[in-house]
Amino acid sequence: MKVLFELYDSAKPLNNVITSLALRPDRVVFLGDRRLNQPSRPGAPNKWRESILRVFEGAHLHCDVEWISAETSYEAIYDALEQSIDLYEGAELIADATGGSEYMLLALGGICAKRQLSVIAYHPASRAFVQLVGAPFDVESLPVPRFSVAQAIALGGGELLKQDHGADIVDNPDAMALIAPMMEYCRENSGAWSALNRYFKAIQLQLNSDGTYDAPRIFNSAEDRFPLVDATLTRLKEIGALRYLTFERQKRVIDLSYREMLPCLYMEGLVLELYIYQALKDCGAFDDVRMSCHLSWDNDMDDLDTTNEVDAIATSGIGQFYVSCKVGMVDQWDMSQIASVTSRFGNGYATPVLVCLRPLQLDPVQYRRARDMGIEVIDSEDLSPEKLKNRLKNLAAKWN
Repeated sequence: MKVLFELYDSAKPLNNVITSLALRPDRVVFLGDRRLNQPSRPGAPNKWRESILRVFEGAHLHCDVEWISAETSYEAIYDALEQSIDLYEGAELIADATGGSEYMLLALGGICAKRQLSVIAYHPASRAFVQLVGAPFDVESLPVPRFSVAQAIALGGGELLKQDHGADIVDNPDAMALIAPMMEYCRENSGAWSALNRYFKAIQLQLNSDGTYDAPRIFNSAEDRFPLVDATLTRLKEIGALRYLTFERQKRVIDLSYREMLPCLYMEGLVLELYIYQALKDCGAFDDVRMSCHLSWDNDMDDLDTTNEVDAIATSGIGQFYVSCKVGMVDQWDMSQIASVTSRFGNGYATPVLVCLRPLQLDPVQYRRARDMGIEVIDSEDLSPEKLKNRLKNLAAKWN
């Protein structure tokens, strides 16, 4: 029987499962503080344990799991570890030093000085496992595990709830084929596209009996005046997003090629989100990609839960990428929000990414602020298909 001893790492939860998923032992013994044996709140499951078990289940790792808690002192951890080792005499014993507190690592070192125990660890810089104390197998050949977005969020103690929007478009490959030419128009005519979004957001479209829509040439609300940009409609017809377009004196009559595309007309930024999502999928560097992710900050089903929406999340190896797409001006709040979500769920192996339709480098203060916060910036200069593909591949390589 192969038994793996894991030193529980509360700061970087991904460290708790990397070696288990690669080694696939018969039993995993987690050694941590009192949180491992306490509920997250009265009547709720222990979310730290639940998140690990959910990842094991998703990875089809069917092994026995034991939880041991000890006081945060060298002596208490040493005694707990030694007593656990005594229970598995005759088994192949391996300890994982990838994570854990200083006290845990010191206690593990003391145990190794007197007991026959192999010690291995994942080394992020070399992106491989290393042998610290003799192991009876080729450690470097262990495969580095890969994670889905849902698994990564679970390890951060949260939950991927749903996709907020765009699912109908993503499920229609013919509709998705129109996103790239629409994005090209957005890049070259951002002002006209924003005006179109504002118009369709303000108006309540009237559906005719023949399936077309009537759109008045100018819509006047109590607060503002919204003219319809004919050049933008014409371009949408040319690229195939509109099946039908006629210009009448006081209105325009339109019919979408695909009814699922309607949100692209009134949701500012949706075309950019879909474009980035497709680029993440097509570049071949990512294991899992989700868009419009609605996240719960914990998984205890509390009615008072904190939630966030992230435009796109991707995983590559052990790395995670949290992407925020902005078509307008970027401010400090935008940067703080994506940096905060990345820190909360990223397990210490994540990169925040800010995609801007406008050239952020022309605003040196905001650009410098983003770089200082560890945010990767992809702006209009990088949004052409080939440049974007190369940028995304370089990002993925950071964790592989």
